[in-house]
Amino acid sequence: MSKIVVFFKSRAKSLIDAFRRFSASIVFFLLSTILASYLIQTENTTEIMHTRLFIVFYLSSLFAFFIQLFYERFTSFFKKKIIPYVCIALFALALFFLLLGITKFTSPIFLRVSLFGFALLCLTLWIPSLRGGSNFNYIAFVFFKAFFIAIIYTLVVWAGSALILLAIDLLLVEIDYKPYLHLMNIVWNFLAPLIFFSYISIFNKDQDSTEIKTIQSSRFFEVLISFIFIPLILIYIAVLYSYLLKILFLFSWPSGHLGPLVLGLSIASILVYILSKVIDTKITRLFQKILPPALIPLVLVQIFSISIRLKAYGLTVNRYYILLFALFTLISATLLLVKKLKHDNFIAFLAACFAIISLIPPIDAHGVSKRSQIKRLETYLIHEEMLENNQIKANKNANEEAKKEIREIIRYLDDQKYLEELAYIPYGFKPHTDMEELFGFRLYASSDNHISTTFVNVASKPPVRLESYDYLIDFSSSSRKDNSLDRYTVQKKDKSYQIEIYRESKKNHYVRIRDEDQLLLSANLGDIFDDLLDSDNTLRDEYLRLEIKEETCSLLVLFSYLSMSAYRDKPEDGDYTIKGFLLFQLEE
Repeated sequence: MSKIVVFFKSRAKSLIDAFRRFSASIVFFLLSTILASYLIQTENTTEIMHTRLFIVFYLSSLFAFFIQLFYERFTSFFKKKIIPYVCIALFALALFFLLLGITKFTSPIFLRVSLFGFALLCLTLWIPSLRGGSNFNYIAFVFFKAFFIAIIYTLVVWAGSALILLAIDLLLVEIDYKPYLHLMNIVWNFLAPLIFFSYISIFNKDQDSTEIKTIQSSRFFEVLISFIFIPLILIYIAVLYSYLLKILFLFSWPSGHLGPLVLGLSIASILVYILSKVIDTKITRLFQKILPPALIPLVLVQIFSISIRLKAYGLTVNRYYILLFALFTLISATLLLVKKLKHDNFIAFLAACFAIISLIPPIDAHGVSKRSQIKRLETYLIHEEMLENNQIKANKNANEEAKKEIREIIRYLDDQKYLEELAYIPYGFKPHTDMEELFGFRLYASSDNHISTTFVNVASKPPVRLESYDYLIDFSSSSRKDNSLDRYTVQKKDKSYQIEIYRESKKNHYVRIRDEDQLLLSANLGDIFDDLLDSDNTLRDEYLRLEIKEETCSLLVLFSYLSMSAYRDKPEDGDYTIKGFLLFQLEE
């Protein structure tokens, strides 16, 4: 029992010390937690101002982390202790006002924010090792250990607390979903960073050797790195080299899958290489000798593979970063191989530099990829005589290969929100609905095997005289649900009727009305998807209705929501959802 008490006292002290040491970072995480709790409690959706604030809080917490470690490494740089806090406050304010100019947060903006945060993290790793500071590999190991332990502890606290709430809900007082969301928010948004910070050492070169020996004596991390991480990476390398031998023997081009596979290997192997420098075993020493020369040929083939795709399909954001990281890996592996640099901290600095380079116009990822794809589009349009005087001429008889490439480029530019920047594309152009009118052919060819998703949302339904109908049923039918039958029994005068809503297949959703003797009405509501599959339209805020009249009864269907996700050549295997209202009139 005394050991447990000592452990909890030690952890409590570590948390308090972490709060004092990284107070600015923790305050920003606390603010993000409060904001998230507000959104949960009020059930508000995340608006653009909330998004701005979340970005400010998270990036400012990273910047505060960086400033704290910078201050600890170069104490004399700041003449007064308050100066670091002033720098953090100015950074948060500058970032907030910068984000005020953004009226819509798109994927390119989120990518830039993420890369800026990644660059800050790399610099935070790098700073304590500067000018004869702490051992970089030890610093990286401390970060890894802190992250690993924080995840484990947080998972335990979250799971245990959630089970307590569940027990209260089941046994004592009924609880809705909000306490569970509040719990997850507090644990992951506040407690997890606090635990992480509590395991970040005060880096001091004089204590490095003692701390590293402590780590080396840890059997857990020795097994994790020496007997799990390293063997997995070596097996992965062996598989890739087997593929290279296959290329040489069969004289085939590298496939498009090689780039991402080598990218994943590079990230994992460099991280494990850095961590292995702290665990001194025969396996880690062998791994450190093998890795750099093993990576270089793989990366060269990766660059060759991506160059083939660049020539054929131009540059995209994904290819840009695969190529950029390939260059980073090639430079890092070469420097490690020739041992020109004594310390490995150049890896963190180099990673930060590459991340920042990819954000700076005109060589940023989105700028370069946008120019590349626009140039490809214009090349195809000019070749097919579809672009004259900065105006597009529809050409339904264009070459099929050109059509395919134009479709792919239009989809990419639309996903990245670049179409509105093209002078020859009309304002408000929507590829799904306007492609055929402008270019002469649809966004998806009838033979294409792309998934088509169509939604229908009725914003407001027209008034219906309910006194004309006997019953109204609010219904929902989905191919994703296990249950496929809803049955209702209704009475009119002395006669009994059964109304069945059931799903016969993924696409076919039936409504049937029976009396005591016979089937009075049958309608397949899924037939509406046939028109949607052929139309390529994305319908929104439109009023859809279906009326069926028989001798003894009539049915009015008011659709409120339709969702379809299906392959064009196999519509029966898709996912279909129908929601709406059924209004019945039963004749006597």
